[in-house]
Amino acid sequence: MSKFLTLINNKNKKENCGIKPNGCRRFKLDARSFSILFVILISCVTVLYLAKINSIAIQGFKIKELEEKQTALKEGIKKMEMQVAEMQSMQKIQERIGQIGMVAVSEVKYVSAGGAVAVK
Repeated sequence: MSKFLTLINNKNKKENCGIKPNGCRRFKLDARSFSILFVILISCVTVLYLAKINSIAIQGFKIKELEEKQTALKEGIKKMEMQVAEMQSMQKIQERIGQIGMVAVSEVKYVSAGGAVAVK
């Protein structure tokens, strides 16, 4: 029973901090604790800084990779445009006409529809 009363008295002492100045335990930060907290804080900030720098470096490499890919695609587009222009040249068209079996037009005849083309 005395242990129970002692616990209740200790509880009451902690609750009555405003009445008795020495009855409460206050958190005191001595120099050693402050140094430890400061080192932990600096370590956390350093780790976060290194993580951010690493992230930025990775993004830089990705950007460089994408720029090289873009350059390669632009060169491919230019090559394809050159092929299209070559395939549309008159010489290539005439070669293909012969391969397909088309004949050249010798005489052109126009059909005249009288005076009106369309009726309202």
